[in-house]
Amino acid sequence: MRVDRTGIYRNIQEKRYEYWVVKSADVKVMASWISWDVPLDQIEKWKEEWTLSGIS
Repeated sequence: MRVDRTGIYRNIQEKRYEYWVVKSADVKVMASWISWDVPLDQIEKWKEEWTLSGIS
């Protein structure tokens, strides 16, 4: 999986969504993740919280 900028990514191998914070090409931090196994409403809430968080 290629992470180029801050945001939500799908990790197909791990079957989860991940929120990555990218400060530079060398500094990339996975700040949060949520499994695809949880109910869809929880996934949507997680996505909304991280999208609105403004962490970059």
